[in-house]
Amino acid sequence: MRMAIMGAGSLGTIIGALITKGGREIELIDINKEHVDALNNSGARITGFLDLCVPVKAIVPSEMTGTYDLVFLLTKQVYNKTTLAQLLPHLSEDSIVCTLQNGVPEDYVVRDRARKNDRRRGRVRGDMVGTWDFRAGDGSTYDAKLCV
Repeated sequence: MRMAIMGAGSLGTIIGALITKGGREIELIDINKEHVDALNNSGARITGFLDLCVPVKAIVPSEMTGTYDLVFLLTKQVYNKTTLAQLLPHLSEDSIVCTLQNGVPEDYVVRDRARKNDRRRGRVRGDMVGTWDFRAGDGSTYDAKLCV
């Protein structure tokens, strides 16, 4: 299964690092080239209820290739239209987009661009605490095993 996280900010980085640590391959996709380079060069550092640094694979949207089976959507909602336009060429008829965005996801954007049965939602929490360091929320709010 080919997986990606679209939006590798605090939450996307935490989820991507934990999925990678769990033995799965996942691409972290973000528009911030400096952040992508830092993730590729130094790994994803997580502090809080965990203290670890995980090597991850990060890319910018223009580097996306092929098709993804599962995409976790963690971009800011104000970028949904642009994000989905970048993502759609990389989805197949069987691809699933799971939105884990902050707040109530804008269903109309996803509904208009993806099949109804492929919409998924979840709840996560995390904070950016340094330039590229992230603090994971408590286990009752975030459970990585729920995502894979």
